[in-house]
Amino acid sequence: MDLGPQPVRVSARHGPWGCNIGYRREVALGAGGFDPALGRRDCVMGAHEETELNLRLERAGYEVWWLPQAHIRHRVGKERLRFGWCLRAAFQSGYTKAVVRRQARGTGTAWTLWRLGRLLGTPWHTGLNLVVAALTWPWQKGRLAAAASIRAAEVAGFGWQLLQPMPKAAGPASGATAAAQPTATEAGGCP
Repeated sequence: MDLGPQPVRVSARHGPWGCNIGYRREVALGAGGFDPALGRRDCVMGAHEETELNLRLERAGYEVWWLPQAHIRHRVGKERLRFGWCLRAAFQSGYTKAVVRRQARGTGTAWTLWRLGRLLGTPWHTGLNLVVAALTWPWQKGRLAAAASIRAAEVAGFGWQLLQPMPKAAGPASGATAAAQPTATEAGGCP
């Protein structure tokens, strides 16, 4: 992620992600900390716990900033470079992204219409990405095809979560949204 050489305020939803974000400890804990049901644990590759925390911090009056002088080193293990790992991670990232969006949107007619629209679009969006993957596999050493396949997995995870009952919003760090992530079986099992 690179937003340029100058500090820039970013929205919580589109801001930095877990591998490149830092918090003042007392501020993050004061907001309730990370929701452990959203993050990675065991073989479940959930995500977006920082996005959900950023949304709560923003609602509490705090700001999220891009600081180009802040350097973060993120080590990536060799298992994360495997295509299967990337597909599982993308599916679960889409799944937990839908959880965060659902919690932020609440309930009501607008929510129901949004959910219905996303559910109707998911098969088409997933299918289109899979067609792009199939047609572009011979070019660019499969990079475009891999990216389209990963996007298809993310969209499928998002749609799959929208089919699930709404988890009870009990707040951060309570573990009450444990149903927010698919089981290892739903997510394709552990490697």
